[in-house]
Amino acid sequence: MSDNMYPTSLADIPVWSHANGVTTSEANVRFMEFVVLTCIASSPITASSMVFKGGNALRFAYRSPRSTKDLDFSVAANGLPDDADKIRDILNQALRYAERRFDVKAKCQRVKRNPMNRQATWPTYDIAIGYQLRSDPYFHNFETRNVATVIPVEVSLNDLVCETAACAGLPSLRVCSLEDILAEKLRSLLQQKSRHRNRFQDVYDIARYASEINIDPNKVAEYLKQKSRIRGIDVRKSSFDEETRRLAAQDYDSRIHQQAPRNFIPFEDAWQNVLSLVHSLDIPD
Repeated sequence: MSDNMYPTSLADIPVWSHANGVTTSEANVRFMEFVVLTCIASSPITASSMVFKGGNALRFAYRSPRSTKDLDFSVAANGLPDDADKIRDILNQALRYAERRFDVKAKCQRVKRNPMNRQATWPTYDIAIGYQLRSDPYFHNFETRNVATVIPVEVSLNDLVCETAACAGLPSLRVCSLEDILAEKLRSLLQQKSRHRNRFQDVYDIARYASEINIDPNKVAEYLKQKSRIRGIDVRKSSFDEETRRLAAQDYDSRIHQQAPRNFIPFEDAWQNVLSLVHSLDIPD
């Protein structure tokens, strides 16, 4: 595998594709993710308000082998307007950098608020960023049509970010610290029951980093308590129970084999790593 987690130029795509054993189409997607991140880092508004998080943040900033589709961001209160048209304008302004710097085109094709209810306190914006490389069929009339080649982006407003870190690959991009990401993923595991969803990916990600020697469990515990408190979750070690385990195990093997085929961790081993981290934290039993 290449030392670079993403191709960083059009010329780099064929070499990166070969080195990583992926198709040119997949390499194009990874390149465009890098382009979108660079555009966000290049704009004063987005660089100061959007914090990169989740699976792709682990991949880009912390060299995780797991690949995901979305670029996920947290935005603190008042960081961006809670308005789809204004968010579209802000992102499109940042995305103009793509053509100047990389000779590709990108724009927001969809900006949708979830939930639609304006009373919701933690809305997320589901965003599709369409793109065309110069060799693509609609590069020259890109501005007048939507395209099928998109980068999915999710922006969570009013989110609690406890700590950020410098991103070695793109210093102007703010990224959640490992402790912040681990705390977020532990909280997501506890929200499986109330949200009626399974978070198999969080088990894998926590397992990958739980034993890192530079992880501070005191920070993880404090951030987990803060993130749980604002969502009304009573966080305890006993909350990571059989039901939480059962939900997290659903689809784990097939999906993780797909997302990290060379670095697969069996579910039972991964879950034990999660429990080891949980039991090391200063949270109630």
